[in-house]
Amino acid sequence: MTPSNARSLAVTTMQKAGIILLVLVFVGCSQIDAPPVTSAQTQTASDGATGLIAPTSANEQRWRIDPRTSMALIYTYKGGKLARFGHNHVIAAHALTGTVILTETVSGSRFALTIPVSELSVDEAPLRRRASAAFDSEPSPEDIAATRTNMLGERGLHASAFPLVTITGSVISVDGESAQLEVLMQIHGQQRRLQIPARYSRSGRDLRIVGDFTMQQSDFGITPFSVMLGALTVLDEVKLEFDLRAMPNET
Repeated sequence: MTPSNARSLAVTTMQKAGIILLVLVFVGCSQIDAPPVTSAQTQTASDGATGLIAPTSANEQRWRIDPRTSMALIYTYKGGKLARFGHNHVIAAHALTGTVILTETVSGSRFALTIPVSELSVDEAPLRRRASAAFDSEPSPEDIAATRTNMLGERGLHASAFPLVTITGSVISVDGESAQLEVLMQIHGQQRRLQIPARYSRSGRDLRIVGDFTMQQSDFGITPFSVMLGALTVLDEVKLEFDLRAMPNET
């Protein structure tokens, strides 16, 4: 090999190493400074986000969501030409609070839920193990911390301005233990109305409601994380699963 070819090979190798290093820096969705947001309207608990609604007749019962046994999961997926360097993520909401007003026939039942954004967790190991093979990689603690920082920051959910996710809705149809829900979701200061399929069961003092659906982050004004001109990105579509348990509210 001539000295000229050797120098060329060394430069090419350094360039490739530099690209790989840059990708690895962003594998954990590391923090990028964002310009200050000046137009966001700060959300407070007075925005109808208390999760409390009331029966309107003697035939309706108030049930309280149990945060100890209820959970919602959000699955985000990597994309782009360099997706193999990234991770899919599992985001968990444990601190669910809210109320279900249950009718005798279930149809027409109403509900209101509140999720504090700052209490969302990222990539709990047991939840990743329970998920599909798409989540069998192992993000490092540094990756997880950086992902959560981005998620709560101004380019993500902007938790300081919009500290609550609120969900209100009603049961619009019932077929056996299947139900169709009409839901109004408020995330990141944006509201969208959705229809979501769910399943429910009731046994004594235990009411359980489960379901899953997909939605687009951009519908709520959130720009999915992306670096290197989209070579490594978070896909716009996310999957949500919910498993809610409620008990009679006797107070």
